[in-house]
Amino acid sequence: MDTSTPTGELVANVMMLVAQWERRVIGERTSADMQAAKRQGRHMSRVSALAEATGARLLTLRATRTLAATAEPLNAEGLVTATGTKWTENAVCKTHKRLVGA
Repeated sequence: MDTSTPTGELVANVMMLVAQWERRVIGERTSADMQAAKRQGRHMSRVSALAEATGARLLTLRATRTLAATAEPLNAEGLVTATGTKWTENAVCKTHKRLVGA
């Protein structure tokens, strides 16, 4: 497509507008479907695979330790995150926030 001509520029602009319209329509449908599912009581996010004992241990450690100092004993004890990976400061922070509801 030659956008240096008026016709080429028009066609390119029409194609961009159609693409933008399509993105917005998809977003509206997705939002409507998610709201309907929520009203029906369906869970809309990933269910945590974090062991309850691991969460309790994290909360106990985090009460008196920094993020890094919390990750160290969790890893040393062989406890893993919900995705099965080792604990990092970021993982401790995110999990802690989720567990305390902040």
